[in-house]
Amino acid sequence: MSNPGANSNTSEPPNNHTGLALRTMRKGVGMTLRTMSGRVGCCYQHLARIESGERALTPELGARISRTIAEQIN
Repeated sequence: MSNPGANSNTSEPPNNHTGLALRTMRKGVGMTLRTMSGRVGCCYQHLARIESGERALTPELGARISRTIAEQIN
């Protein structure tokens, strides 16, 4: 039985709702990848890979990112 949510073309990346949401929130508060990475303590390439769906977002990094974004809103 086929998975209706799976991509049939293997050249397309998987659905990446988390990464897209992260990028939208980061840009919404006016932060670059480099700025965000410096504030959360990881390299900007790692964040770029999370946003593009190449890497998974860990709970720990997600919490640091959430705090950083919240600080920009307040």
